[in-house]
Amino acid sequence: MTTLRDLIDRYTEAYHQRDETTFRSMVADGCLRHDPGSTVAVPIEDNVARFRAFHAQFPGARFTNARTWEHGDAITVCYTIEAGDTVLSGIEVFRFDGGRIVEVWNTPPGKGAW
Repeated sequence: MTTLRDLIDRYTEAYHQRDETTFRSMVADGCLRHDPGSTVAVPIEDNVARFRAFHAQFPGARFTNARTWEHGDAITVCYTIEAGDTVLSGIEVFRFDGGRIVEVWNTPPGKGAW
């Protein structure tokens, strides 16, 4: 049985490998993105553009998932990103349905590690 942690590990590895095919398979078309002050349904092509833009901005970036908490069909992840001299940390909440991310809550990451 695939757990939420398995899914997050697979999603994280897709980022590490710049694996757009796996990324596409894991994010629902119309995934709801909750940012402070707004919620928007993001088409898959826009999410793929975000994926590409992240890699353009942070080549060679690596995520470390410092802590995870599962709650129902969602998982909260405290992560650190390292890309060269850049170190950022943040928190995201992912809700899954059928093995795909259907909702994400996050704020911009802050400078420094957890």
